[in-house]
Amino acid sequence: MVRRAGKAETGQGGWNSLTPSSYREPAMGVWERFGNLLSSGASVELELGGQIVPAGGVLSGTVRLRGGRKGLQIVGVHVSVVRTAVRPPGSSTTSEIQQRAIVDTTIRSGLQLAPRGKRDLEFSLRLPRDTESSNDDTSYRVRAEAELESGRSPTAYRPIRVVDASAGRPTLPTILTRFSGLSSKEDATVLEALSELRWAHDALDPERDLLASESTLSKLVADRGDHVRTAALEAWSSVVAGRAGEDHVQWLLSLAKDAHADAAWLVCIAEAAGRMTSARALPVLELLSTHSSAVVRKTVAQGIGRIDKRRSKLTMLETMRRDADEGVRAAVYRAMGEFADELAVVEMMAAHTTMEPRAAVLEACISSLGGAMAHGHAEVVRPALERLARHPKASVRVALARAMYFVEQDEGSLPIARMLLDDSDDEVRYAAAVEVRNLPMRGRMLCGRLETMAVEDPSPRARRGALTSMPEFTAIDRVVAHFEDLIETETDPEILRGLIDGIKFRREPQYRELLETLARHHDADIAADAEAALQTPLSQRSARASS
Repeated sequence: MVRRAGKAETGQGGWNSLTPSSYREPAMGVWERFGNLLSSGASVELELGGQIVPAGGVLSGTVRLRGGRKGLQIVGVHVSVVRTAVRPPGSSTTSEIQQRAIVDTTIRSGLQLAPRGKRDLEFSLRLPRDTESSNDDTSYRVRAEAELESGRSPTAYRPIRVVDASAGRPTLPTILTRFSGLSSKEDATVLEALSELRWAHDALDPERDLLASESTLSKLVADRGDHVRTAALEAWSSVVAGRAGEDHVQWLLSLAKDAHADAAWLVCIAEAAGRMTSARALPVLELLSTHSSAVVRKTVAQGIGRIDKRRSKLTMLETMRRDADEGVRAAVYRAMGEFADELAVVEMMAAHTTMEPRAAVLEACISSLGGAMAHGHAEVVRPALERLARHPKASVRVALARAMYFVEQDEGSLPIARMLLDDSDDEVRYAAAVEVRNLPMRGRMLCGRLETMAVEDPSPRARRGALTSMPEFTAIDRVVAHFEDLIETETDPEILRGLIDGIKFRREPQYRELLETLARHHDADIAADAEAALQTPLSQRSARASS
């Protein structure tokens, strides 16, 4: 393992300083998607052994390389820990946001990756002993980068929290003193203490990290009745979440293997395994994935969706996707949305939409396929969504309308949006019209259709949806004039609620005046809704320059 000299993430060494107005912390996955698109589908995944690391402690994890359509020459695979710190203003009036790699390591050099090849590289590195603890002004991310011979570098990021190595967690005697009800013989008292413990626990804060209670919680699971053991298992899995070791998994496996366990208890065990979020819990979920109870299998599929991304996780989902129960299949396809960057998975989901008879499963497929647009898979996804826009079941078309943000990722999908806005079902048109407001670029291309719907649609429900989105794109003076006319002439509560929906989150004074007028409406329910909208904090409202 080669250690590279610490450097700023951009620039040639030292601190990288930006003003808050120019700096934006990248959202999780944004850089990965951008890098992957530039690299012919090549991707990097990063998994960490834990997200809480003491200063001077060891951080371990795995970098997973996935090839695209072409083979790749990889110059080096690098892992760094990047610190982001907000510093108070000096001579200027604005604070500085500084970024620096406090550890920067090359874990492998000179690799070849075949087309669609896979390579997993484990690593461990030690943080400097003087690393500042995470706080409101200081945060840390682990960055994995595959430096390609072509000059492009797909990347992946994961956040970590650095804690003071000298800060001790509460000991078990301290916890038992604070939550004395855990030792009670009365179930009600124990249940109340378990609830308080769950609310008090915070693994990111050493002073509130109640990990020492795990032995007491596991004893409650073993010794008490159904209600207490269920609550104790829930608390136990929350306490060990993200830090599960082999001993934790083996204990949970022993519970799952109990021949006398009924389906309700196995559901609790599957929920606990998912709550742990660690891939170590996959054997527990795999054991329960073939249970005769569909409720247990559905809970397993949901639990798999919460586990850190691993190839074995995808293998389990692929096995369960043919389950006879629609609820299980729906949970599986929803969890597969995490793999929307992988072309083979996207192709499989798109193909499944042509043969799946159940609406609930198709709705899950829509959710996952919509996310695949951001990964450059529009040519695969778009035909599937076009078919679903003509599906005979309105609930499927409603789900498609509610997921219509994919249009923002792919201009070629605009005809799908127009189909949904012209749908024969009132609820589909309503859902599509409401979703248009979440399309800041493409929504302007649908503005004319919205304005027509707001006036001419025969369904008050669909008109409400159009009125909800109009203020996002139509000039304020036109919106105000139209809304004033409706307040004077309209009696249908559905239409009047559309006015409130459209302006309640806006800061423009013209819209506030409209809300004040509606708050005096003769319909008491409408007046109450408008009054509640007036109480919306300004921080939750948006403003837009009139156009």
